Amino acid sequence: MEEGDAGLESAILEANWNRLLIILKPKFFPKNEAGQLVNPRIIATMARTLTEPSPDVPEKVKIVFLKCLMNSCVNGYEPKEFDYAESASKEGKNFYEILREIYAKDSVTDAVANKHGYPSFTHFPYEGVAKWATNYISYVLLNHEKQSDDKLEILRLSIQFLCNLCKSPPQCIFDEQFKKTMIVFIQHEHLPVQRAACAFVHNALTLFQEMYYTDFEKDSLTLSLIKPVKLGIPSAIDALKYLLKDPVRLCSIYKDLPTDDRLYLLELIYQELRETGFETSAIKFSSESISFLSNRFKRKSDCVLKTVNSYMDGTEPMEIMILLDILGVLTSITSEDKNFVVTLQNDKSLLINCIFLLKSLHMIGKEGDNFFTPVQRLNELAPSGSIVKDLNGETQNENAARRSGDIQSHPAFGFKAGLIRLIGNMVHKHKGNQELLRETDGIPLLLDSCNMDARNPLIMQWTILAMRNVCENNTANQEVVRGLTKIGVADNNVLREMGITLHDEGSGKSVGIMPLERTCRSEKEAE
Repeated sequence: MEEGDAGLESAILEANWNRLLIILKPKFFPKNEAGQLVNPRIIATMARTLTEPSPDVPEKVKIVFLKCLMNSCVNGYEPKEFDYAESASKEGKNFYEILREIYAKDSVTDAVANKHGYPSFTHFPYEGVAKWATNYISYVLLNHEKQSDDKLEILRLSIQFLCNLCKSPPQCIFDEQFKKTMIVFIQHEHLPVQRAACAFVHNALTLFQEMYYTDFEKDSLTLSLIKPVKLGIPSAIDALKYLLKDPVRLCSIYKDLPTDDRLYLLELIYQELRETGFETSAIKFSSESISFLSNRFKRKSDCVLKTVNSYMDGTEPMEIMILLDILGVLTSITSEDKNFVVTLQNDKSLLINCIFLLKSLHMIGKEGDNFFTPVQRLNELAPSGSIVKDLNGETQNENAARRSGDIQSHPAFGFKAGLIRLIGNMVHKHKGNQELLRETDGIPLLLDSCNMDARNPLIMQWTILAMRNVCENNTANQEVVRGLTKIGVADNNVLREMGITLHDEGSGKSVGIMPLERTCRSEKEAE
């Protein structure tokens, strides 16, 4: 053994912890000063000291040993069982003490490789350390005493050590008690422990596939992962997305989710679909999941109407709003695999629900000044209490120009435009849905909704696209539109605030956009 290795071993055997903490550098372990792997006898000595039930080993030394062993199984020795030492340990001696004695008898090559057939220069038996780590982790869960900072670090490193062994998993991590403990620890109050537990769960899910967690345990994991996902822990996010690949996972856990977690999960799904696209999304939707979301929307969508004059409990309407966004994205997918789009387009009850819900919103909005009444002034979208300027540069208090509450925070904000988007997607190249829309008087409804409305950004664009899809290759629908009579050009406060107006060109068909003169604007505003 080289002098550096001998110094490490003597410091451990003599329990000279101060000297050991000076000369042992976990960051560079298991390489020595010459850049070579340390003798496996050093690894065995560390493992023996860590796993022996001795109160004399300081916690800081255990932390250093765990860091070294953790690094050694990633950047040095590969995990591999050593059957001879395992059988010899049955004599009552420590597993790693026997292994250290084997290494000490002769050179490692002669004593181990030749006599026992173990590749000692490239592999190391980590099972004993893994067993100690799982026992320690389970002990912490059962022992409710407050943990010191050093003990919390030992807990984190124990989990991280096992996480590093997942590619060659020791049998002890399949213990049922340990599996339950890890599910609990993904919500641990100490963030570093929580991060390590999430990393282990992610590795267990992706590397062990179906052999590790039962379906019931996966449901429990899905529910528990919401908390660390909210904290932005990457491994938790990836683990949750992996679990949601299951075709029935969302359906099975949805009713058990607290309301806030339900909204968060739906928003996560929506953002994933919108930002990455259906084909590259880590969350895969089955026909069962799509039907579940559609049915949920149909059952609950009328609750939005209850917010006509008040906010009520905004959680349920917000759930419907996010569901509408998800359905809007799913029906706009252009990938080759359109089975999920067909599933939604064939759902006649969903289309009927959207049409009559749009009719209700439209009628209520015309009845008076409520949360569904179109907003014709852009300054009504400013946050409450803010100071805004008009086109003449004059300031006005927002509270004097708007209703109580912020328009953008109300569940009705953008909901009407979202319904039109979904309707337009459902009639796209679908003859039956085009006919159904006409038969339910949906065409005049869409055209009447084609007005600038600050409550519903892009409502005109979505309506125009929907009308295009309604009339595509459908002569009967085209005739309905062709039979409409032009009455005149509607005035619009939104356009006026933008400094423009619509102008009838006199041809009976053309309508142009013209700048609004400042004097004209001042007169209009004075009125």
